Amino acid sequence: MSLITEIFCDSPQYQADVQAAVKNRQHAMCIINEVTDPELVEAAIHEFQAADLRLNYLLRQAKERENMEG
Repeated sequence: MSLITEIFCDSPQYQADVQAAVKNRQHAMCIINEVTDPELVEAAIHEFQAADLRLNYLLRQAKERENMEG
């Protein structure tokens, strides 16, 4: 993930936000793979999707910033 943050943005806050989104996705995936209760699986799926949307947003923002600066 550090390569993506180096390419798109050198902001420490951006890097922290990307790392948090990736960590949240990984955590949600672990929960999905480990729990058996359908409600917990569904909740973890929503957490994964939210983290995925956040990560996609951050990457889009970084690409837009790169295009504006480049």
